[in-house]
Amino acid sequence: MDNSESNRAIRDAVQTTLNQFADSVRAGFDGLRTQLEHEQTARRLLTEQVPVLATMIQKTGRGAASEETVQQLADINRRIDTTDADARIARVDHDVQSSLLTVSRQDKVERDLKNLRTSLENFDSQAARMVSHVVEVTTSLTERFDSSVSGINQNVEERVGGFERRWRGRIGPD
Repeated sequence: MDNSESNRAIRDAVQTTLNQFADSVRAGFDGLRTQLEHEQTARRLLTEQVPVLATMIQKTGRGAASEETVQQLADINRRIDTTDADARIARVDHDVQSSLLTVSRQDKVERDLKNLRTSLENFDSQAARMVSHVVEVTTSLTERFDSSVSGINQNVEERVGGFERRWRGRIGPD
């Protein structure tokens, strides 16, 4: 597996993980949105029903007791509104903070991947330059070696030829 395939495999794996995370965050937010809509509907229904119940209690004719009951119902309604709302807001805030931290980590991973990609590209570029340099030096050395061998062969042939001519000159023609 070469560097480009490794880079592609790493990039694809990270992208898949990031997509899965984004989908889970999206699903979490959709769930929260749905839950908040249900709770808002329930609160609206409760708010509509409390005055109706208070009116019904007053109609029963209990006088002071009905006023007390109406007050208790109003207090319960206020507590439900504030307690539930505070708890929901705290949950949503916590979920948003967690998601922001995760998104921040996702941004850091993306930056790290970009830095890794840049480093790998620089490494590839340096490696290509080194290979080019080695090829140039090897080619130059091969040419010099071939030239030297050719020169040595020519020199040896000249000397052997000169020696052969002198030797034949001393021995005489055959």
